[in-house]
Amino acid sequence: MRYEPNPKHKPAAPGRRGSRCPRNVDPVSLLENSALHGKKRYATDGRQAFCAQCHDFEGDLWHGYPILFAEVPPSIKSQWQATGAVTRRAMRQADRRQR
Repeated sequence: MRYEPNPKHKPAAPGRRGSRCPRNVDPVSLLENSALHGKKRYATDGRQAFCAQCHDFEGDLWHGYPILFAEVPPSIKSQWQATGAVTRRAMRQADRRQR
């Protein structure tokens, strides 16, 4: 499993649409510590939620982007709370900021 950025999710991608990833995020670490649910992987840095999708199955290459905590499957959010990766309060605050 390897991380490969998608050009439309880079901060300096003029004319491209898509969620912009913050500069202070380590995507490789997020991918390594992500949880698989269906065909997507979910991760958090404790302040924000991220989703990764495989765009090259042969090379096992993934790209990711920020999402609302409301978009994360409930079982993953429960797991994060149980391990202390994120608090319920942090999830609510992050979703309010991003809307």
